[in-house]
Amino acid sequence: MTHYEVLGIPADSEFKAIKKAYYKRAKECHPDLHANRKDKEEEFKLVVEAFNCLSDPAKRQEYDRRLQTASQPDGPTAAATDAAVPESIMDSPADDDLEELITGNNIPLNTNLATLFLDLARTDVFINFREGKNLFFQHRFRAARNFFIQAVEHSPANIVYRCYLARVCVMLGDFDRGRKEYQSALDLGQMRTPPQRLRRLRRELDLLNKNHRPWWQRLFNIMPSATRELGEDAAEAMIEEANRSIARITAARDEKKKQKELQAPRKLLNK
Repeated sequence: MTHYEVLGIPADSEFKAIKKAYYKRAKECHPDLHANRKDKEEEFKLVVEAFNCLSDPAKRQEYDRRLQTASQPDGPTAAATDAAVPESIMDSPADDDLEELITGNNIPLNTNLATLFLDLARTDVFINFREGKNLFFQHRFRAARNFFIQAVEHSPANIVYRCYLARVCVMLGDFDRGRKEYQSALDLGQMRTPPQRLRRLRRELDLLNKNHRPWWQRLFNIMPSATRELGEDAAEAMIEEANRSIARITAARDEKKKQKELQAPRKLLNK
């Protein structure tokens, strides 16, 4: 049974339909509503797993790719099943999931990983953040920013929330706020036990500091699969070449403007 079948939705459903289906299915099989029956607990875990995957744009894209590969006559190949997934923000993909769900959210005392996902229905901040994440991947940056701001205000110690707020600020041209949020996320990482290295965030902040007009961020977000396939070295080379092209265009524009300024006094004298 696919995640879509677990939630009872078509494969082209948008986030709001996924969230609505999740809440509906949660009411139908949450163990608390069925005297903690073991079969309902197992059913609810499947519902939570389906929502966790389909509400995350990157996870859903990879899941859909796997479904498509598995449906092919020859079945999935090793290369397909082992395809690279987007690099994590924290030091591992598991850290990303736990950071989104736990840090700053209303998690009950004495919880553990098994019971944590049974309490997903209570984590409204996490679900709202996922809505913002979907808007971000749809390039609806202004709408996404509102969700990320709310998430950070509610959970200021959440590194993943701050990372996405930094990214959306950069996309909207608010570079100072973007730098501030990146640095805050890195500072939070240093306070963890053990400290988080956050290599991806450091690279993004370094690129932002090197570029007063970071057009590269648009390139990376619009074509994430292309840059992953190129690899880091090739992607950096592409960035450098584009930087040189922009520099040439800018220099030509400035030279043309300078020539116009020099010609202006001559035109006045000739009148």
